[in-house]
Amino acid sequence: MSRRFFLRIGIQAKFKEIKSILRLQDASFSNDRMAEIGWLVGGQIITLLLGIVSIKLTTSIGPEEFGFYTLTLSISGLLSLAFFGPLEQGFVRFFFDYAQESKRRSMFATSLLCVLRNSSLVLIVLCIISGAVLSAYFQFELLFVVAAALMIIGSLLSAPLNGMLNAMRLRKEVAIIQVAERVLVIMFLFFFVIRAYPNATMVMFAIAAGTSVSLLARLLIFRRHSHLGATQRFIDADELRTTKREIYKSVSVYSFPFLLWGAISWLQSNGERWVINGMLTNADVGRYGLAATLVANSAVLMFNVLTQFITPIIFSSFTNPTDARNNRGSALIRLYVLGTITIFACIAIVFLVFGELITKLVSTRAFVVDGVLLCLLTVGAGLFYLGQTMTTVGMVLKRPQAYITAKMVTAVLSVGFYIAGCYWGGISGVAWAIVLINAVYFFMITLTNRWLMRHTLPAQGI
Repeated sequence: MSRRFFLRIGIQAKFKEIKSILRLQDASFSNDRMAEIGWLVGGQIITLLLGIVSIKLTTSIGPEEFGFYTLTLSISGLLSLAFFGPLEQGFVRFFFDYAQESKRRSMFATSLLCVLRNSSLVLIVLCIISGAVLSAYFQFELLFVVAAALMIIGSLLSAPLNGMLNAMRLRKEVAIIQVAERVLVIMFLFFFVIRAYPNATMVMFAIAAGTSVSLLARLLIFRRHSHLGATQRFIDADELRTTKREIYKSVSVYSFPFLLWGAISWLQSNGERWVINGMLTNADVGRYGLAATLVANSAVLMFNVLTQFITPIIFSSFTNPTDARNNRGSALIRLYVLGTITIFACIAIVFLVFGELITKLVSTRAFVVDGVLLCLLTVGAGLFYLGQTMTTVGMVLKRPQAYITAKMVTAVLSVGFYIAGCYWGGISGVAWAIVLINAVYFFMITLTNRWLMRHTLPAQGI
């Protein structure tokens, strides 16, 4: 009885702590804040439900074709981790330094749009060259390459804009665009895949079509809320040039470690798909891809909701730092970690109990995925994203380079873990390898944060 009493007291104390954190200045429970949370959570719930429908339609192409689609997604993941992800991180981090004054906000937005324009041109050239090589020397169908290129370009260009819209706290607009994109993808999947040709090429064309429309919507909303039209005519050309150089320098210096992380981290987060493809069959890649997709559309999606809401508040808390703002930011990071643990633990339990049933509902009999596999992948992803959550400490201190060693070590080790796991246990062995390598990653990030707190915080007076 006494143990239950103290447990209840402890839970109540934790809720009081969370409540006090959220009532602080930037996270107060005003009507606007509640509406913001409502749009964010409501939009993601609807997106989750629509995602189940899209998975059902996508898996109709069968495990082997789904395997081709899964491998194409991993290529998109490489480009995202190696450039567009760091680009988003850098611009979101420095947005609050330029957001207060309309003219500076406009110049900041102009800088991002210039980078995206140039990046899109580079991507198009790379896709043309890659398509020519793959068609000529590796017998890939030209239509498959075109579909993959369109899907990859649309999703990559959308990510930085989506991050900026969340930094601007345009939750309503972001939610509407996400839901509309899912609806469009489902419509295109129905017409391209179900009624026409059920293969990976048509799936990618459907996704590319939906993503292109949402990309245009994000671009228009970003331009409107960046005050481009209202302020650009008052900006001197020399001032714009100087400010853009300043922005590019700040973002590039901050983002450079993320560029190093990207190619390295891709081995850890996507390399297992290519190991399975090399050691097993393409159908096995498809089965594994379905399991990874279910985790991504449940636990990872919920984690992204938390991230989109809380990281702008954390970064703004460490802008023009004072003791009170630093304390608030530190408390929010602890809340971020607690929320991440809760999300992945709950979803892992759900998959362990109902995983096989869920797989049957969203796919065909050709996909054989049990609850244990889904649970292991969720735990592995949870350890990885928990480590990512804890890197927020280095990011707010503008010391992201502190994590390079941890990421390099775990990325290199991951390849050996995946090969050994696949050799000894097939897909299940790979899942166990993911849990082990991400546990190592989490442990190394924890050690790095202890070092940062011991050396960096006293030096900065935090």
